[in-house]
Amino acid sequence: ASNLWDERNAASSNVRITRPSHDAWGIRKVVLVFCDDFLSTVYTLPWYQRKRTHGNALNRAVQPILDLLGIDQSQLVRCLFAGLPPGVTIPVHHDTGEWVKFTHRVHVPIILSDPDRVIFRCGPTEDLLERIDCAPGHVFEMNNQA
Repeated sequence: ASNLWDERNAASSNVRITRPSHDAWGIRKVVLVFCDDFLSTVYTLPWYQRKRTHGNALNRAVQPILDLLGIDQSQLVRCLFAGLPPGVTIPVHHDTGEWVKFTHRVHVPIILSDPDRVIFRCGPTEDLLERIDCAPGHVFEMNNQA
């Protein structure tokens, strides 16, 4: 089995995507669906294509979340697994790009050794940030558009 988190593996059998802020913060990624910043083109990447290696398993992993949200796979414009190493802090920020205005950014914690140690906060301003429950399987939307 190949390591889906390995950037070299992604570059050779899926795609290499640079996300400057996320990469600088140390966030690893397994990208399945991605659109350009203008939402003019949506790419279903090889690892998410059903007839490709990993495609069926990754589709099965994502489908229960889509079912819960009532979303058809054709509505996805960005879908990825993100890996945050212990101790990583993502600073308060706003997402930008035309795609942000037309999409919902849904997060689902999957594997956490200690959910109580994960502090995920969201709010309209820094002084009004509220903590979000990060128990595995908790589905939540984060709208942090600029």
